[in-house]
Amino acid sequence: MKKVKFLRIQFKNELSEIELPYFRAAVVSQTDRDNILFHNHEGEGFRYAYPLIQYKRIHKKAALVCLAEGTEQIMDFFQRRVRTLQIGNRPMEVEIENLHLHEITLQAWDAMFPFHLHRWMPFKEENYAEYHQLQDDEARHAMLERILRGNLLSMAKGIGWWIDREVKVRIDQVHRSRLSEHKDYKAQVFDLNFHTNIHLPDYIGIGKRAGLGFGVVGKVRRPETEE
Repeated sequence: MKKVKFLRIQFKNELSEIELPYFRAAVVSQTDRDNILFHNHEGEGFRYAYPLIQYKRIHKKAALVCLAEGTEQIMDFFQRRVRTLQIGNRPMEVEIENLHLHEITLQAWDAMFPFHLHRWMPFKEENYAEYHQLQDDEARHAMLERILRGNLLSMAKGIGWWIDREVKVRIDQVHRSRLSEHKDYKAQVFDLNFHTNIHLPDYIGIGKRAGLGFGVVGKVRRPETEE
């Protein structure tokens, strides 16, 4: 069991998917650039650890999701009373729609919980080739489950949670697989439904580029039934 501070900040400002890198750059430009939690870079390379400040697009609007130490570090941005962010070629007046700060309890259970995963980027260069060499759909499915389980374990490690039981993952359905192309990268992304025995908070990021709007987790709600 692990208790972690979780902060979600929703802005009123609309944002497109391709503007997410500009949104991050704009926030970083208004903060202490030496604080690697804002940009997850070290020197000329990446900080290969789970991002504790994540840049999102929720309901087509700009948002931030912060965990653990990230919930404290993000205050550097807000204490500067930033009124305008430069998103690419356009200015964006900063308007907060809502803010939710609470403590979440992460725990591995016997039961399995259903989730949706949006724009999940599972592959590194080497396992991308391995995946596409597999001829059997069942083998591909099993490989995705192994990668997703690894992503969940990496997330847990990144927030200092040492899980004391087996983490189980079952992918139920892959809704869509597509190529995501942006200025500096091209990668295969998936939308899918899965079950795991970890109860995850909405909007947390999983997998590659989890800090930049990829691999967004959402609970699958059961439809209400009339009594």
